[in-house]
Amino acid sequence: MRVSFRTILVGCLIAFLIGTVSVVSVLSYVSSKRSAEQLAGRVIDEVSLRVDKEIHSSLDVAVTQSEITERLFASGALDVKDLRKLALFFHDAMQVHRSLSYLSFGRDSDGSYCHAARDAAGKLTIRALVREADGKLSLTDFDRAGSELTPILHEADKEENDPRKRAYYTAAIGKTRAMWTETYIFFGLAGALDIPGVTYATPITGGVLTADFDLRALSQLLATLRVIEHGYAFVVEERADGTRRVIAHPDPALLTRPAAGGGREAVEARTIGDARIGALLARTPGDVPVTFEADGTSYVGSFRPLSQRGDLKWSIGVIVPEADILGEVNATIRFQVLVGAIAVAVAILLALFVAALVAGPLRAIAREAKAVGRMELEPKPSEARVSEVAMLGEAVEDMKASLRSFRKFVPSDIVRMLLVSGKEAIRGGERRTLTIFFSDLEGFTSAAERLPPETLVQLLGEYLEAMTDQILASGGTVDKYIGDAIMAFWNAPSTVEDHALRACTIALTNQRRLAELRESWKERGLPAFKVRIGLNTGEAFVGNIGSEARLDYTAIGDSVNLASRLEGLNKYFGTDIMISASTFALVAGEVLARPLDRVSVKGKAEGVMVYELLALRADASVAQRELAREHTAAVEAYLAMEWDRAITGFRRVLEQRPDDKPATSMIERCETLRASPPGADWDGVYRMTDK
Repeated sequence: MRVSFRTILVGCLIAFLIGTVSVVSVLSYVSSKRSAEQLAGRVIDEVSLRVDKEIHSSLDVAVTQSEITERLFASGALDVKDLRKLALFFHDAMQVHRSLSYLSFGRDSDGSYCHAARDAAGKLTIRALVREADGKLSLTDFDRAGSELTPILHEADKEENDPRKRAYYTAAIGKTRAMWTETYIFFGLAGALDIPGVTYATPITGGVLTADFDLRALSQLLATLRVIEHGYAFVVEERADGTRRVIAHPDPALLTRPAAGGGREAVEARTIGDARIGALLARTPGDVPVTFEADGTSYVGSFRPLSQRGDLKWSIGVIVPEADILGEVNATIRFQVLVGAIAVAVAILLALFVAALVAGPLRAIAREAKAVGRMELEPKPSEARVSEVAMLGEAVEDMKASLRSFRKFVPSDIVRMLLVSGKEAIRGGERRTLTIFFSDLEGFTSAAERLPPETLVQLLGEYLEAMTDQILASGGTVDKYIGDAIMAFWNAPSTVEDHALRACTIALTNQRRLAELRESWKERGLPAFKVRIGLNTGEAFVGNIGSEARLDYTAIGDSVNLASRLEGLNKYFGTDIMISASTFALVAGEVLARPLDRVSVKGKAEGVMVYELLALRADASVAQRELAREHTAAVEAYLAMEWDRAITGFRRVLEQRPDDKPATSMIERCETLRASPPGADWDGVYRMTDK
């Protein structure tokens, strides 16, 4: 395998720079990532400590208030039998401690109960549950004005509200000290039934005293707590049945769901609508942060158990997107990569500049050498500054100049095939079906006698160049120039499937282009030549013909001779383009032509129908279509020896085109044959005696 000088030079520089940048970037990334992770760990610790402190602050309020109330009971300042006084005391305490949700007392002897509660709007209400003389519990809600209590709701027979049936009550009875319950959905607190809460239950003589607070404020704190950029904290409870519940979250709506029997119920942590928490719990992390995936995003998270609360199995969780932690690190790496890429780009430019002095010109010369094989011979002088490379480029340009000259004498396709094959041209060829083209300028010989040679050469050059360019552009091969005549063919050496149609199209195009040239020649005082064109399709021998010293790529055969005769036959019929029946058969659906006559050209006994090519069907005018229709019908009548109908038809043609020579000639012939009818062996063939 060969490698270019430019590739080696540029490759070595790029490899060195990329290696250096990669090593520096990796080391920097590792160091920066370690620092970022340490910083994230400290942030997570600080957030956990803050949440821990906030929870303790709320819990301490409940504990302190319960201890004060318990001492008041012990001193006799509060009496378990005086529910009214007790409710007013709870109401006053709730006004002082705004984090509390409930203060309550339930009497063990008869289930009587009172509480002060705070609703979601912060309004305080008082409720009393009293055992009446009939033995049933009645429930009354009060509004307070000073020391007066005004009943606002009264309901009888409310045995279901008996506090002695509540979990907190049964858990506290028989205990020797106060205790924290597991969280539960608070009951009966209007507007806050979807908020989990916790109860601090204190057993005293005659009943159970509680201080409760819901976790709404804690969730609100978590919602406003900034944990780096997009992180957040939450609180999880480990319950006695082994399940876990998220009891505080920045989005408190996730904590509960509608219960089957009405109201709300808590949601287990594994089914909460936050996939990140479930993914973190699955890792069962400790204090050390761990990395996990959730919804295609990487996160870092940890748990910290709530400190100094033996009854409460709470843990504080913190989750932070890894991108937030590594954001600065990644930005630094991107900057380093950008700087490295710029350095590599500069190095490449320098290497390319150096390589351009040698490798660039060499590659250009190599490309030009390959282009020569494709016969792309446009001159491109070498711009090499190294003398040896410049000499090589000049040699290639000299070769291209020689081939450009050679191409003017030999068809380009032949030159290309010789270059590709790498073989010397030899005599030989093949039989192929071709469409052969002959053209000749009318009156050129007499004009040549009058014009100066220089003018004649210039005029002939303009004509041949215009006609040749169109032939070559269509895939045709220009065989030779015979003075002002052009011989060309299609379907050799390269295969052209629609060669007959291309030849007809070029014949029409040549006539239009010549019309443009005539206008130019008239303005310059030059003769306004017309061109006659003959086309025939048939089998011919095509290839290298000649001697060992001098070969000519050409086509020979009877079909070539017929095309030449058709070109000359235009003069007799007064037409511009004549095509044979074999050509017309291939293009009848694409071109508009009219049959002229069944003729036998000089040197051939057999007669063939010849046609005048008028236009492509897509471009034909209404007048041309009508002319072709009338003339075709008249020729058919002529061949059927219906002389009168034929004469009538040809006269209709003359009505459209009074100077039409084919129609005029055919009328004269029909009148002669009508006056002197031919014998039974008449075949309708008109035998030409001139070329």
